[in-house]
Amino acid sequence: MTHHVNTDHLIDEMSTRAYHAMLNSRALSLEELSTKTEKDMLRIKNVGKKTIKELQSILAKAGLQFKSIPKKRRSEKSIKCRLCGRSGKTELCKNCTALIRSLKVVVKQIAAIVIYKEDQKSESHLKRAGDPGSFNHAK
Repeated sequence: MTHHVNTDHLIDEMSTRAYHAMLNSRALSLEELSTKTEKDMLRIKNVGKKTIKELQSILAKAGLQFKSIPKKRRSEKSIKCRLCGRSGKTELCKNCTALIRSLKVVVKQIAAIVIYKEDQKSESHLKRAGDPGSFNHAK
């Protein structure tokens, strides 16, 4: 035998916004509303966190709650890192991402050193070409 709690007084206490959210979810009672998930409710136009909190409070007073969504197993979401093979949520784990950032910095520094060395060579070559003691084909 199912024990039915009279929840009419709780429905009367609802704000208009919460009442319309319940009706728009096609629930005619708090028991029917408790078969919905928060995600279901958030899909309804003009239903946000404030409405959800109010509905949760009313459901709690009736000894009910929104239907919970079972969490997916970690292995279903897990993706392996392309570099090290660790399981995670992205194609590159945090460690490999940090490593790549560090390598980019090092490559930029090496490129700056190479450019500096090439500039040094060019300047020394120009100094020698302007030296009156050096052999000059233009004479």
